[in-house]
Amino acid sequence: MSSAIGSILTEVSTAIIAVATVVYVVFTIGLWRETKKSADAAKTSADMGAALHRPYLGVPVLTLYNSPNPGSWVVRWEVKNFGTLPACDVRIQIRHLLNGCDQGPRFDQGPCEIFPGSTVQGFVQNIPVDGRALNSLLNGNWKLVAEATVSYAQSADRSWTHTSVFVFDGKMANFRLERSRTSSSGSSE
Repeated sequence: MSSAIGSILTEVSTAIIAVATVVYVVFTIGLWRETKKSADAAKTSADMGAALHRPYLGVPVLTLYNSPNPGSWVVRWEVKNFGTLPACDVRIQIRHLLNGCDQGPRFDQGPCEIFPGSTVQGFVQNIPVDGRALNSLLNGNWKLVAEATVSYAQSADRSWTHTSVFVFDGKMANFRLERSRTSSSGSSE
């Protein structure tokens, strides 16, 4: 009888060990899945943090500095770093197109560095606008476009180009932002 009890105890303990092993395997698979989800979420969060932690340059101001009279116009512009890191190797180019024709003078500045929250500003002078062009601009028959292109970098492998296009609005007698776009030229984005 003791051998029968020993045999039953062996079978029961084997069954308990088998059930415990299955429970352990199921628990381990569940734990692995949750750990993988957590690791994926942490990676996504780190990637988003890295994408947000960079310089963001924009052109918040491009405006006619003197009154819109025939003659030589002066345009005031600003470039601001809205990001969290300094922008390096900043190059600014502004050109004016009247009905698609370059009006010169073209403005080029750089390289410089712009720190977070800081603004660089300047003027483009001697943009020729005669009486006929002024009347056509004020009436909306002609189009004067100011295109500001700002290239900048965070490091050797992360750089961007921001372009803002402003159009002279005859009703406002000043420039208004038509569109802007920033594109990455770095290998990280």
